[in-house]
Amino acid sequence: SRLSSHLLIHKGERPHKCPTCSRSFTEKGDLKKHMPIHLEERPFKCPSCSHGFNQKAALKRHMILHQQK
Repeated sequence: SRLSSHLLIHKGERPHKCPTCSRSFTEKGDLKKHMPIHLEERPFKCPSCSHGFNQKAALKRHMILHQQK
């Protein structure tokens, strides 16, 4: 349940472990979001410098750097 999952945060338990880098997460969804980091594919390209990212959120964070210049 969502309450059980939430309580893991307070207990410090992270039962969902990445098989590639051993990073762990309290929720399965967070592990699922993490997994593309290990893929070669980088479909989200920065229009300013063509740097590629595997997550849209990472591209958005990167683009802020261009706006600050």
